[in-house]
Amino acid sequence: MIDEFAKAYLHDELREVREVLVDKLDGLGEYDVRRPLTGTGTNLLGLVKHLTLSESRYFGEVFGRPFPEPEPGPPIPPMPPEPTPQAEAHPL
Repeated sequence: MIDEFAKAYLHDELREVREVLVDKLDGLGEYDVRRPLTGTGTNLLGLVKHLTLSESRYFGEVFGRPFPEPEPGPPIPPMPPEPTPQAEAHPL
């Protein structure tokens, strides 16, 4: 198991990183936190949800308190296939 010093250090580091994340998101409107920022549709709210779930699972395993599996949500629609580039016709 993990000793008290390591536990306190990890908790302090995690708290600091969370504070930085909250400071960066503070004051943003609903549109800004949900707006896709990448080609895959990643947004700030999705990033926060990902970090929360990852932390819960990791620390649940480390400290012997497993996090329950989340309820299944609606299915994610498949991404459309990437268009294939048209081959250029080269004269022979």
